[in-house]
Amino acid sequence: MNKKHDPLLWAALRIERCLAARAGRGAFRLSDELILLVDRQDALQCAWLRFEAARARDWPLAAGRLREQLLSQIQRLQQSAQEVLSRAQEPKPQVPSLHDLLADLRQLEDEFEHVDVLPKHNMLVAHTPPIELEDLALGSFAIELHLDRLNNRLGSECFTCVALEPNPSSANDSVTHPHVRDKALCAGDAAVPIATALADGRIADAFCLIQSVLQTYNRESPYVSIENWHGVQCQNCDATVDSDEINHCDSCGKDFCDSCFSCCNLCGESCCCSCLEFDRVSDRHCCSECRHTCSKCGRIVDCDSFDDETELCPGCLAEQQEQEEPSEPPLQENDHDPIPTTQESQAATTA
Repeated sequence: MNKKHDPLLWAALRIERCLAARAGRGAFRLSDELILLVDRQDALQCAWLRFEAARARDWPLAAGRLREQLLSQIQRLQQSAQEVLSRAQEPKPQVPSLHDLLADLRQLEDEFEHVDVLPKHNMLVAHTPPIELEDLALGSFAIELHLDRLNNRLGSECFTCVALEPNPSSANDSVTHPHVRDKALCAGDAAVPIATALADGRIADAFCLIQSVLQTYNRESPYVSIENWHGVQCQNCDATVDSDEINHCDSCGKDFCDSCFSCCNLCGESCCCSCLEFDRVSDRHCCSECRHTCSKCGRIVDCDSFDDETELCPGCLAEQQEQEEPSEPPLQENDHDPIPTTQESQAATTA
């Protein structure tokens, strides 16, 4: 193949320029830190002159404040000096040769059956084989390296992962893989190795690391778990629904569908039906904060109807009050005799 028309050669040249530009900017960053160091040295000298002037005029209060400012400037200067030394001791980034980059891209063709160079899109693309995680078929992915991103960053953010036969989660259709959302890969522990491989010009290794992440399921950090790939399961009725139709109960910490979720009729707090109790007398659903249990009959009582002093429901309270009312004294025998009229009293007196 004519080298002028070799797409891998074009990609190698583009990568070499990007990595060389990054290495050059590293020297500029050291220059910026040296400028900051000199600025802080000047600030330290000014603080020292003000402190000496206050001492010469015998201004103890001003000298005390200026002494604190002087010490602060010394600490800043020391910090800047340490940053410059740390930067200077870093090994200068070694830009891989064009020959090595081209050989690495040839290796990429050996690792992947399908590799494309897309100059118009400034991309290098490799296709993975079909991916299946725990019986979940996700299809093949196109791993896309955006060469222009190498100018500003190195890492998994330089890549996008495009599902070629999408089987997105029904809970979130932007998630085409447990670790891919909106085509961006969450690389996890592979993030540093990917960045190192790109910095060293080991492009094939970076692609292989991306593919390895796609072929692995990390239960600790999925965007959507495999268990909930086709929806989220209600903790009450076991129905599987979309994530938009799921509700989280703060009382028990579980997820429920709309049918198994309601609210307290007293305070309006939203919670699952399992965390609500029904007061059959007042016809109210009550959360744990708005309900009580009658100490006598065991009825669930809403807080508006419950008597806190006796811990009784209205029915048991009325029954207790009726029993506690004093009874009328029994009638005596003479209490049954009729009261005589005035005429009868006069007749009895005459006789």
